[in-house]
Amino acid sequence: MKTDVTQWPRLVAGVGSLLLLLVVANGLGGEVESRTTGVKLRHKIAQEAADYGDLNAMAAATGIDYPVLVERALDGKRGAIFLLLWMAGNASLDGAGAEGYSYTMVRVAREIGDKAIGEAARRLDRASLLPVRDAFLFEYGGDGGEEAAAEAVRRDFPTLWSVLVKAAGDQGGADQRSAAPESEGDGKATRKEGSR
Repeated sequence: MKTDVTQWPRLVAGVGSLLLLLVVANGLGGEVESRTTGVKLRHKIAQEAADYGDLNAMAAATGIDYPVLVERALDGKRGAIFLLLWMAGNASLDGAGAEGYSYTMVRVAREIGDKAIGEAARRLDRASLLPVRDAFLFEYGGDGGEEAAAEAVRRDFPTLWSVLVKAAGDQGGADQRSAAPESEGDGKATRKEGSR
C-alpha cells in the first residue's frame, strides 16, 4: 500500500504524538508527576503514600503509580495486591524508598487481611517472595531479633507466612538477618550489605 505524499504531514504528526505519549508515560519527559492526578485517593494510607517522593519516583521508573496501586490494593483488587508484593523484588527500591515501601506494604496487608495477601503471594515466584519476606521481617523488627520478628509475622499473617517459609526453604525464615527490600534495575533482588 502506497502512502500519498499529502498524507505524510499527518502521518508524521501522528507518530510524533504517539512517541511523545510514550515518553511521558515512561517518565522520560523530565519533571513528570509520579502519580495520576485523575484518580481520587480515598484511603488514608494511599493519601500518605502520595507524599513519599523517593518511593513514588522509584515506582514511576517501573511504570507504577504507587499511590494509585496502594488505593486499588486497599480496595481488594487482586492484581494490585499482587503487583504491590511483586515490587519488593522487581522494582529498584533503596534507602527511604525501600523503607516507605515496606512500611506501606505491611499496613496494606493489615487492612486487607491475611487471606488476600496470602493468595497474592502464592502467585509470586521464589525470587520475588524472598524480598517480601525480608520486608515483613524488617517492619516487624527483624534487624534486632529475627526469631521474634518471624513469630510476630507468623502470628499476624499465618497464610502469608506459610508461603514465605516455603520460599525460604528449610530456614524457616527467621535465621537470616532481615533488611529493607532492595533491588537493582535488572529485576534481581539484593540484600543490604552485611546480610547473608
